[in-house]
Amino acid sequence: MSTYVEMYNSLPTLGEADDLFVHRDTIFAKLAPLLSKYNHQFGVCLVHAHCQLDIGEKMVATGNICEPRDSSSPIDHYPERWLKSGEPFEFTTNPTPTPPPDLFSEFQKIIGDVAVLGLYFADGPAGGVKRIEWTEGRKNITRETTEEEVLGSANITVETAWLPQCGGGGKTVPETVCQIWCDTRTTRSGNHNKHKGTKTHGKVPVTRGE
Repeated sequence: MSTYVEMYNSLPTLGEADDLFVHRDTIFAKLAPLLSKYNHQFGVCLVHAHCQLDIGEKMVATGNICEPRDSSSPIDHYPERWLKSGEPFEFTTNPTPTPPPDLFSEFQKIIGDVAVLGLYFADGPAGGVKRIEWTEGRKNITRETTEEEVLGSANITVETAWLPQCGGGGKTVPETVCQIWCDTRTTRSGNHNKHKGTKTHGKVPVTRGE
């Protein structure tokens, strides 16, 4: 298990991964038909981590919360996100299929040496629902959001998961964004770009009516 923990703790921060993902339009144009070929079961994710794990822990999602869990726990968990090598780096308590070897092979050929892209279990094409993620301690928490909320927010958002849009002519759209709520009381700098490179980002304020 130490090998998994070492791998996870070596993953880039959100800001590092975002900066390393270049030539996006070209890559997305090639990935859209590939993901469609596999019935949109899997999407593309930005490989990054928001926290450090201790020996014997795994990142496991239950519902909308992904957090470190004792790997010896009797609760079943299944791979949900994979590195381009095929190694899982985050898990879920819901049963999931594993991307077939041919998908990984074609995926690797398309992204080349871009190490910050992986696959995640999406279970269908993007249907217009967008999710936003933030952290509380070592918990990664998500909820549904809208394009209007994301665009109208004063906080920085970074796209972290993409899937071909249903009926969108093969267009690949963001399905998940990480939002950075910069709190100068808990960061060394009030500069948003500085905070973008850290492991964690703070709670997203929920607007009234939700």
